[in-house]
Amino acid sequence: MQAIGGNAAVRIFTFATGIVLARVLGPTGRGLLTVALLWPSVVTSVGAIVNTQTSMYFSARFGARGYARCIRLARLNGLALLPVAVLINWLALRRHYAGIFAAADLYCVTIPLTLVFGVYAGALLSRGRIGGYWAVRALASVGPLLAVLALAATHRLTVNSYVVGAVAGLALGTAVAAHLASRRRPERISEGGATPRRRDIGSYGVKIVATSLPAQANFRLDQLLMSVLVAPEVIGEYVVATTWSSLVSVIGTALGSVVQSDSAQLDGNDPVAVSAVLRNMRRSFACLIAVAIVAMAAAGIGLPLVFGRRYSPAFAPAVLLCVSGLFANAKLIIRDMGRGLGHPSLPLAPETAGVIVRVPCLLILLPFFGGTGAAVASLVSTAVSLGALCVRAERLLPNVSMKDFVPRVSDFSDLGLFGANAKSAVAVAPGSD
Repeated sequence: MQAIGGNAAVRIFTFATGIVLARVLGPTGRGLLTVALLWPSVVTSVGAIVNTQTSMYFSARFGARGYARCIRLARLNGLALLPVAVLINWLALRRHYAGIFAAADLYCVTIPLTLVFGVYAGALLSRGRIGGYWAVRALASVGPLLAVLALAATHRLTVNSYVVGAVAGLALGTAVAAHLASRRRPERISEGGATPRRRDIGSYGVKIVATSLPAQANFRLDQLLMSVLVAPEVIGEYVVATTWSSLVSVIGTALGSVVQSDSAQLDGNDPVAVSAVLRNMRRSFACLIAVAIVAMAAAGIGLPLVFGRRYSPAFAPAVLLCVSGLFANAKLIIRDMGRGLGHPSLPLAPETAGVIVRVPCLLILLPFFGGTGAAVASLVSTAVSLGALCVRAERLLPNVSMKDFVPRVSDFSDLGLFGANAKSAVAVAPGSD
């Protein structure tokens, strides 16, 4: 329940921050802010070799020595990425986005902070301190929200002032995480009998980053190309559409965790046990479909009501992205089932196929249809990668066939029963940091 509450709090704070930014900055300002944050975020995703998963693994196996080694390497990793991010900002923004160049460079400070924060968070998870983990995650999310509320109330909310607030909020969250992870208490990280080699930590982190690269590309490609091909106003409208469609993913992580937990506890060669997990998976799909339908139906009223009438053009992209979000969360659930059954690399090839499809779709559709074209590209590529994932799962996972991925009428009628089971979800998604 701590994980579910923490996950919900983080999402609510993030959603609320997006509402304030959209209403105060307007479509153009929201688009400029997205561009300012874009490249430092990409560098963090691609270059964070020492991350939460790395810290959790080595802190659990090597105790305080593994934790300390990860902290030192995370600092070095973050400092090494700083000049890379600044250089990319200069190359990507100096011609068309000179006005936000300073904000983009300042946001680079979040790179080492994010890596160190991830190590502290992983250390908390390695000792089962779920409440502490989600407390610091929530604090890191509520910081920017409080900053934008204060800035908006004093009519000082701009791209530059938001970045200052975001950096300060993350610094505060990192300091609290450091305190919780390092304090001397009986449940602290135990002393390990050996010190992990830097090479082993780096190799483990590289594998995690490499397997997540296609998924990260699918997540970032639309905004990366939009920053080059369309006006900031279009980017701002698209970001709001993306925020609205994220309503579909609120339950996706929790449901995926239920399926992963169930599948990790069974023998993959037991047809009866696998059938039970597949039934829960289909119920998850049915629940996602219901949420997606509600989000699509409410978009026409909800978008102008929540974000303002200036975002009415985001309606079509929001509806399309709700469907894309449905497919993306279905992939997440299948991925988690594969991890539980011992196949963590299951989504690698399907996600790569999605990237291959998404790039030409974006290049063709973006110049003519803007945000709607980007949403169509997202929908098509996500559908392709979901189909490829189902095919690959049928081949790799025992006692699994294509028909097992199609929800049945009984799955929809069982939604009430499955809702009770979902309360046991531990919504700590790998790569979320």
